[in-house]
Amino acid sequence: MRFRHIVLTAALLPLLAACGGDTDEKPAAPETPVLEQAYEPCRQQAEDTLAEIKTDTVADDIIRLEDDGTTVIVSTPEPGGDIASGLALDTARCVLDETGAPATISEKMGTASAMSGPGEDSYDGISAEWSYAAGVGNAGFNAYFRSE
Repeated sequence: MRFRHIVLTAALLPLLAACGGDTDEKPAAPETPVLEQAYEPCRQQAEDTLAEIKTDTVADDIIRLEDDGTTVIVSTPEPGGDIASGLALDTARCVLDETGAPATISEKMGTASAMSGPGEDSYDGISAEWSYAAGVGNAGFNAYFRSE
């Protein structure tokens, strides 16, 4: 009896070994960077707002995804002004909301002025920088988000 058990085990061992190695599972896709995930809903929000105010400005003038999805740039579209700057700030706040930023960062951005100078903060592996410039040219609110 013992001999049969050894022979049966020896015969089944290669079959059992072959069962566990190969699977039809594909490797998991790399995770989409958090800023890339935030980009589309915030771009859509900007697009919707632009459609409401009936302007020739396009969302790509306000929000851009750069550096393989690790950077989002939000800027006031030309020619600037309060409405355009407010739209850029709303878009930056969307990025903050979509990435789970603390409310304090949104508040800091909202109080940016030409007199206060640029601001910066970081949270959950994301660095945020923002500024508000008054005057002609590059006037308005601008923000930069980068995955660290």
